[in-house]
Amino acid sequence: MVSPGMDLRRGRRPGRARGVRDGVRPVGQHGLRGRDAAGLPSHEGADRWLRSRLCLCKFLSVRALIVEDQGMFRDLLAKVLESDFGYENIMAVGTGAEALDALTKESFDLLILDIDLPDTDGFAIAEKACRLEDPPLILGMSAYCDEYMVHRIMESSMNGFIDKSEQSVETLRAAIDTVCGGNYYFTEPVMRVRRALREDPRAFPKYLTPRECQALTLIGSGMSDEQVAEAFGVTVATAKWHRKQIMRKLGMHTSRELMVFAVQKGFVRRTGGNAVYPVS
Repeated sequence: MVSPGMDLRRGRRPGRARGVRDGVRPVGQHGLRGRDAAGLPSHEGADRWLRSRLCLCKFLSVRALIVEDQGMFRDLLAKVLESDFGYENIMAVGTGAEALDALTKESFDLLILDIDLPDTDGFAIAEKACRLEDPPLILGMSAYCDEYMVHRIMESSMNGFIDKSEQSVETLRAAIDTVCGGNYYFTEPVMRVRRALREDPRAFPKYLTPRECQALTLIGSGMSDEQVAEAFGVTVATAKWHRKQIMRKLGMHTSRELMVFAVQKGFVRRTGGNAVYPVS
């Protein structure tokens, strides 16, 4: 019933959405329970807040915010919330700017968030949402489920995540129900990649710092040291040092090797042609 390797990543104060780290156990595909390795309750204040959200979802009018740039999928999400869960107060937007504007003006109980937005990084929106005085539960979505994406999910403040390219509407319903019920929900492909990262002694999260991961998204897209320096607001010498450190830690000797690695792991993505672009 349990599988090793999951726990809350950080202890957050009640009222914040949480991420995941080593120790809490997933229950089937319905995500994570607030128990430590010994089976004892963990982060009790956070668990009490989640249970209060369950009562809210059942008995009060839930306010939901959908952030999805694809109009057809945005309409599908709204329909599922209305028909399956009886939600009446639903706002649906298509850009990160609209999402941030809505979050600053109104309070929401549930945020369904596409990570790959045209104007901003969905993880940045999730982080800002969890810092609100009354933060929403957050269910993330993306068409990608590569190693860098999964690493960022597990480091984030999300309560669940769906790889929408491989999942059904039934999975979406289960994810919403589970997250609103006070549990965590991560689909099997996400958990599979997570296990692979944990079991691989050479997995990049074991060696690269968060700053180096950010640098790799730029270096892997073919940026020069001068371009990386400008993007980071640092000197060219510092950008060169980042490149050297990353290559040393990953055991690579050429920038070409680094670019291939970045594409394979999801630090950069290919467009319709051969061009690549950095992940935000």
